Amino acid sequence: MERKRDLDALTGLKGIFIFVIMFFHTLPATPLIDSIPMTSFIRNYGGKLGNYMFFMLSGFLICRSYRDRIQKGAVSFGTFLYRRLQKLYPLYLLTNGLVLLVNIIQYGPSAVNLKKIALTLLLQNGGGLETAHPYNIPTWFVSALIVCYMAYYLVAYIARNKTQYFCLLAFGIVWGYSITIGGWESPLCFGRNGESFMLFFIGCVIAEVYPLIRERQHKILQPTAFFCLAVSAALLLRYGVEVISGDVGVAVNMGSDCACR
Repeated sequence: MERKRDLDALTGLKGIFIFVIMFFHTLPATPLIDSIPMTSFIRNYGGKLGNYMFFMLSGFLICRSYRDRIQKGAVSFGTFLYRRLQKLYPLYLLTNGLVLLVNIIQYGPSAVNLKKIALTLLLQNGGGLETAHPYNIPTWFVSALIVCYMAYYLVAYIARNKTQYFCLLAFGIVWGYSITIGGWESPLCFGRNGESFMLFFIGCVIAEVYPLIRERQHKILQPTAFFCLAVSAALLLRYGVEVISGDVGVAVNMGSDCACR
């Protein structure tokens, strides 16, 4: 029961970061919106922060929920994928359909692109076939997430022991990082999605490591977490939110400034 409450809480947190991603892409520039204190933060950092946390939490949750069942053969690939699509695909279709309707109202029949409609229905987000996003641009991450789910099922199914399992998770992280820096194209995704794959598999690793730490090192877990939060707060107060922007150049420049002083 405690584990279910923990997973439900993290699922709710993942939902919050979905809204962060959505607001990052859609917040209009109006005086009323600009008067909200969090607006500039979401505009500047909401995309990366939302993306990072959403995919790490997705990896964590799918690993905790399905790893044992996949390895024991209790859930087939078809059933696993159907359950994922059952949750994601109806809303994905609805939002893309609404955006297409708005485009038709604004620009007329010329807004209809049959090839783009077909790729959107197939959850294609680039992948060498077309560089265009789905009609509802923020739903690009659904395409990336489905790829992550399929890759994770194969990882959990193929691994016969913990060593193989962790090696395959590490391969997933390297795979995502390589796509990110190489800008490679592959079915169902394009170069930028590599960042999502990397974070998803990092979440899977955290899901495996955290219970071990909680079980064996529970006495130091809370003090360590408090220390990390305190350091993060100090960095935010000292340098501002730029330290979590995900831009390595910011950290390099920040270090150079400190050295000059």
